[in-house]
Amino acid sequence: MAVQGASIRGSSTMTTRHKNATWSTTLLYKSAKDNDDDMTPVLRTLMAPAAPLSSSSSSSRYSSSPRSLSGEPAPLHHTDTFSSLSCNNGIAQQDCDSWTQTFGSKAVHTNRIVIECGRCMDLDFEGPELTLQQGIDVRGRLVFRNAGPTFTLYTSMLAVQGDLILASRKPVDGKPAIHIFMTGENDQYFEPIEENAMNCGGVGQCNAGKKAIVVAGGKIQAQGLPPDAPTWLKLHDVTRVLDQGQMSDITDGQDPNVLIVDKAVDGKWAPGAEVLVTSHTTKWDGHQVRTIESISQHSDPNYVRIKLDSPIPRPTTLLDDPRFAVEVALLSRNIVLEGGPDSNARHGGHLWFFHTPFVDQFLEGVEVRNFGQQGTLGRYPIHFHFCGDNAGSVIAKNTVRNSHQRAIVVHGTNNVRVEDNVVFDTKGHAIILEDGIETGNEFFRNLGAFTRRVEVVIPNNGLNGDETDAAPATFWMSNPSNSWIGNVAAGSESSGFWFELRLRGAMASMFAGSDPRSLPLHKFEGNVAHSNGDRGLRTYPIGYMPDNVQTLDGFLSYRNRNKGLFFHLTENVAVVNSIFADNAVAIDLDRAEEIMLTNVTIIGQTDMYQDLVEIGGAPSLCKFQDELVGMEFHTFVHRAENNGAVVSNVVFKGFEQGMCARVAHIKFDDETRTGMFDWFTTFEKVNIMDRDNLFDFCPAEDVGVHSYLIDMDGSLRENGSGPGSLISVPLMSFVDSSACQVHNEGCYAYCGVCFRTMRFDVNPSGTDNIVLKVCKSTGSPCTYTFGFTDPFLDPTDADNHRLYNAHLPQGSYKVAFVDGIGGAEVWPSFVIQTFEDKLCPESFDESDIKLSIPSVQASQCNDLIKNGDFETLNMEGWLERSGGLAPVPNKGIGESTAISDAPAESSRDTIVQFLDTRCLKLMRGRYYEIRAWVKLVNKSGAPYSSCNLDSKGCPEVRIVNSAMMRPKVALFVPALRDHGFQLLHGVFLVDQDTAESSFIEFHVERNRADFSMQIDDVSMQLMPSLSFDDPVCQDNLVENGHFESGDAAFWSESSAVMSMRPGFSLVLSKGYGRVFVKSSCMRIDKRYEVIVKFRMYRNGNSVVCDPITSTIQCPTARLVPFKNGANMAGLRVADALETLPGATSSSLYGVFLATTDLIQADQLFLQLENFNDAYEYYIDSVSIQFNTKGCSDNMLLNSDMGMGVSPFWSAAGSGFIEWKDEGYGGSSSGALISRERTLPGHGARYNTAAFLDGRCLAAGSTWEITAQIKVFDVVTGLPMPCNLNQLTALPFVDACPSVRITIQNTEGTEIYNDFVRAYTNNSWNLNGWNEFKASLKLPQWNGQVASGGVAIQVCNFPIIMGVVVDDFVVRRV
Repeated sequence: MAVQGASIRGSSTMTTRHKNATWSTTLLYKSAKDNDDDMTPVLRTLMAPAAPLSSSSSSSRYSSSPRSLSGEPAPLHHTDTFSSLSCNNGIAQQDCDSWTQTFGSKAVHTNRIVIECGRCMDLDFEGPELTLQQGIDVRGRLVFRNAGPTFTLYTSMLAVQGDLILASRKPVDGKPAIHIFMTGENDQYFEPIEENAMNCGGVGQCNAGKKAIVVAGGKIQAQGLPPDAPTWLKLHDVTRVLDQGQMSDITDGQDPNVLIVDKAVDGKWAPGAEVLVTSHTTKWDGHQVRTIESISQHSDPNYVRIKLDSPIPRPTTLLDDPRFAVEVALLSRNIVLEGGPDSNARHGGHLWFFHTPFVDQFLEGVEVRNFGQQGTLGRYPIHFHFCGDNAGSVIAKNTVRNSHQRAIVVHGTNNVRVEDNVVFDTKGHAIILEDGIETGNEFFRNLGAFTRRVEVVIPNNGLNGDETDAAPATFWMSNPSNSWIGNVAAGSESSGFWFELRLRGAMASMFAGSDPRSLPLHKFEGNVAHSNGDRGLRTYPIGYMPDNVQTLDGFLSYRNRNKGLFFHLTENVAVVNSIFADNAVAIDLDRAEEIMLTNVTIIGQTDMYQDLVEIGGAPSLCKFQDELVGMEFHTFVHRAENNGAVVSNVVFKGFEQGMCARVAHIKFDDETRTGMFDWFTTFEKVNIMDRDNLFDFCPAEDVGVHSYLIDMDGSLRENGSGPGSLISVPLMSFVDSSACQVHNEGCYAYCGVCFRTMRFDVNPSGTDNIVLKVCKSTGSPCTYTFGFTDPFLDPTDADNHRLYNAHLPQGSYKVAFVDGIGGAEVWPSFVIQTFEDKLCPESFDESDIKLSIPSVQASQCNDLIKNGDFETLNMEGWLERSGGLAPVPNKGIGESTAISDAPAESSRDTIVQFLDTRCLKLMRGRYYEIRAWVKLVNKSGAPYSSCNLDSKGCPEVRIVNSAMMRPKVALFVPALRDHGFQLLHGVFLVDQDTAESSFIEFHVERNRADFSMQIDDVSMQLMPSLSFDDPVCQDNLVENGHFESGDAAFWSESSAVMSMRPGFSLVLSKGYGRVFVKSSCMRIDKRYEVIVKFRMYRNGNSVVCDPITSTIQCPTARLVPFKNGANMAGLRVADALETLPGATSSSLYGVFLATTDLIQADQLFLQLENFNDAYEYYIDSVSIQFNTKGCSDNMLLNSDMGMGVSPFWSAAGSGFIEWKDEGYGGSSSGALISRERTLPGHGARYNTAAFLDGRCLAAGSTWEITAQIKVFDVVTGLPMPCNLNQLTALPFVDACPSVRITIQNTEGTEIYNDFVRAYTNNSWNLNGWNEFKASLKLPQWNGQVASGGVAIQVCNFPIIMGVVVDDFVVRRV
């Protein structure tokens, strides 16, 4: 028989957003609202179209144990994504084939049944039961007929790759029309086909698990309720039917057996169906399950009577109080999915939608029984598993009951609507978001009851973390960017709602930058938690800390055995328009801050519940905790910048003395961390409707914490008006007692003044006995307060500041730190003063507080490091950010004591000392030299000695200020030592930021994981304050230029390799090296001489660079100034000299004029650069010294050519210059040769810009120029005569060499250009030296000579001639 294809949600059930595609699982954040353009972040699965893959439909390819390439059964991968099969396009419009005509009428099939893709099948089997031992794979379309008595299908697996249609719309009478019973204890496999063929590792088989209904690329459309049938509603009233059918009023001691409910159930619910009545007391298991005997009309046409098969304890109803009426839920459905028996009694069936995005699933009116496989990850009654975007999918009006593990699980899936479901008698969390990556889902009007703990918790596989189902929540929420509206948690063994916001699972790494705790809450409105065994709602243990305020609106929490609301580590959350009643503690704010409570009603015990206790036998609210508290507060905040709570428009009632051992509208708890109070909270428009105001500060006082609350408008006063404060009695020191009402029974006083707090953070090391002294500005009274560190942190943790709080009323005060009560003033290295928010206008201002800072002597600031050698075997002054800091005797330099941290996985661990801020303010603009000897030791005890200045992962010293500026100030420098330690060295300038910082930390940072760091002999010594006239400034201005200390202190490098060698030489290669220069010794416009001795090696062989030809590149030297941390324009100050025969080293030489930029730099370095990577450079004797030459001295440097000719002389125009090894009078200092010119006007030019002080050339001054000169034939090399009287030098003329001088002023105008030729002999000495001697009077001019504006040149002789020059002198007469 063929029937027309059925559809229950439209004419085509194959409609999907994307067809003919496989799907990749690239998951992104997208917004989660009702449309794609305006949503918060959600999981998005992106399409990656691929060509369709062919697949055989033969059932022979199924095997009992398929294997993957590794030889193990093929797993379902979270990277597989199933899409709708294109071969099913248009199948909804096809006629359906008959099951019996296709498969026959036999009731048992031993082979796998396959409904082929593109084929529609009507399950018209006539018998009551059909058994499919190997399961069924629906690749096409399977329609269950909606007719006849109960039809039961027994199957080991139901795979849906196409369409599965289930429908029964009859009234629910407890006799299901469709009953699918899952059997077997072995995992079952299905073959993915067509577009999905390569899923599950591409091995052709997917493991669905045992007793599995798996939807992979297909869809389920199920409807098992009559149209518009309600699943649960509030109980209107109850009554009792006598045996004769007569109605009877409920009297004391009688139990009702008739429920009066809304008429909406009429014609939908029917006799034989089971109903649930939720608990009406604090008993989480106080529910009732009954069977409907009959349904009849009530006298009021808006209601019907439901007669039960047996009475129930009298519950609370809408007529009693609309807020607290119990729920009546229909448990039966017309479609039942049930798990069969298993050798593991905790295992049943499971249903999952597997990696199927963009396909609209519709599951309505299905009863799921005995599903879930306890202790096995991923085996749940209803489970969306990595389905990406499933907008359009609806899970509605179903019942999940008798579940072994959870109920409805949304996992890696977004935008599903879960609505009007009933979950009852389930184990573990019930309705959950599994991994914290799920967003945009809507949970609307679901009811959960009898949520039990599991016996076997899902194990931690390394990805899921520790599961918490042993403390179950009916609604377990791991990501807030979803919606929960109108849900009811009516009886969990632990919690009703639980925000346990954490990211976990296989895809957590894709969201590594996201923290669910900071995400916005989409909606949490109109939810109810009652009769839960512990808490109505909680955020334990990691809390909820969104960036902006999120709101819980209209929350009703009542008759929970412990707490109605428990916020832990939570901030920026508002609770509005909410009611809390009949809870032992209504609201507990535990390490929760910036909480807003607005329009909230808190009822300690309702009159109704009192009647239930006295008449109905309900448990007393005092039975478990023996306390009744409206609001319980912590005394400290988690983050110092936060306040506690803002409480406004709150009503308290139902709190009377004697109800329990402790009764309070407001209570501070006894949990303490630092021993200080900083949970600053305000109350406004509060209405306490009870006889007495009951406030309990005693638990906090019992642990030494003095607390207060601000009453903004006086609504907490017992009499009077205006703002005031509830304070611990010990805080009354500065308050006129007449302004207070003391309540010793509550350990508090109400005072008509406003309090405010100031906080002080100080160095935790060595400050145990330091006390905060606060006095009125008049001098008395005074209070003394000891500080606290956090006992939960390591006492050596640098972040564990010692804290002091001063809670004060309005007034003026003097504050100081003293050595014990009554002791002298002291300074605890630093003080960070913080004023808490001015919550009440009538409180003190910052200007009312005067902090005393004791003066410090300059001598106390010579070494800022305390206890740098550790020889006292203690660590006073030293702290850490790593853990495990301890002294290590006999491990320091010379078997002295050092200190060591412990090996840790973090490489950023640090040893810290706080510096005295007074010294840094006093020494602003001064330099400190930093030295620290450091050793890295691995876990085996072996040292690591491969650090140098440019090594990655090696220790360094940083100075960190309160603005979190943390410059690197000391690095490893080479040192010749054999004690195993390496030297960290640097120079630090106390700049303005440092001087004005509220704290300064000295850091020795390890920078290498899994090593410990030992330090010894640490110092930060003040360097002398120098000026030009100090004797030391007449010596070398380079610090450690000769390396006498055997180390490279004051040296640094970039991209270079630096080491020390015996003989105290510094070895450099690559990059550049720089050394600190005492710039304060310089004076503007003074000239300084730079000398650097060096040798070059390649592969161990000595080489010599050539500064004239650059055949082998020579290094150079540059002065580099730094200002405000920035590298300013440098000045090249030295070049290589020729390396003369017999010399043991080469030299850099230069002269420079001190400028404002150089002298006023924060730091000045001499930088050696222009290194060739192929060579090593041995550096020694580096110096900068004041050049004492005056204008009356010889203005020319190297007149005797003893340092060679380059860079002093160069060829002018053409030709060559070189050094001759024999000078005037046979001198070994040598002489200058100029030859092979192309024009007679060319010659040898002196480098006046670098080596001559042009300022001496004053207008009208007279100068004497002398030199020794020879000439020779450039062809033969023989001496050659010249004509002393020849005034010109044409090529054919034999003129003797002359000296030309050119001068320019600062405007660039040439003011002098002439040459002179004057020899002392009347005839030319052909074979010897000839003395040149000329007098030169400069003309008058305006302005000054330009720097570099002087040229001196030996020229004007025939090109056939070469010239030899020595002892060239220019001296002012």
